[in-house]
Amino acid sequence: AMQPDLEQYAEYFETPVTARMAKFQEKPIQVRFLIVGGGVCAGYLCKHLVDLGAKPGEIVVVSDEGVAPYERPALTKAYLHPPSAQVRARLPGFHTTVGGGGTSQAPEWYQNAGVELRLRSRADTVDLASRVVTTLSGVRFRYENLFIATGCRPNRATRFGIKGDAWHGVHYVRSERDGAELVRQLEGLEAGSPAVVLGGGYI
Repeated sequence: AMQPDLEQYAEYFETPVTARMAKFQEKPIQVRFLIVGGGVCAGYLCKHLVDLGAKPGEIVVVSDEGVAPYERPALTKAYLHPPSAQVRARLPGFHTTVGGGGTSQAPEWYQNAGVELRLRSRADTVDLASRVVTTLSGVRFRYENLFIATGCRPNRATRFGIKGDAWHGVHYVRSERDGAELVRQLEGLEAGSPAVVLGGGYI
């Protein structure tokens, strides 16, 4: 059986039960623009809202990743280049919006723009009637405008009845953490070692 990615739930497990219950009883944090997800869309959306005049403190991003939004396509391209390559994508070099010809929105950009990044924080429920989003740790946000920017996840082999998702050397690349682990294992291979890529699309 595939092992669950417990790191994405670290916020929940690291928060004592009493603290979670206390947060549920607290008054929700009022937010004008709440963005759930920290992928490419979230980064570009933050810039767009700021360019349209959003004031400091009006935008909050809830993301289960540990870094500011970045250009995910780089993970299967320049991020995989060998150490000898002239170009090797590494953060902060490919934060959004460099893919669109803009400047890198490193964490300092969000600080200067007054955008709050709630990293390593996973949204658990969305109550559309009360306009409240609750995270795994019990923090609640009452939003005026909600944007779901979670992106997509790769299809796993088990979905098609193929075993092996949890085997050593099997990789799915979605996050920077996934890419880093793939690079680590690739650089540990001997020359001529076999590798298999499932899928024949752009990536």
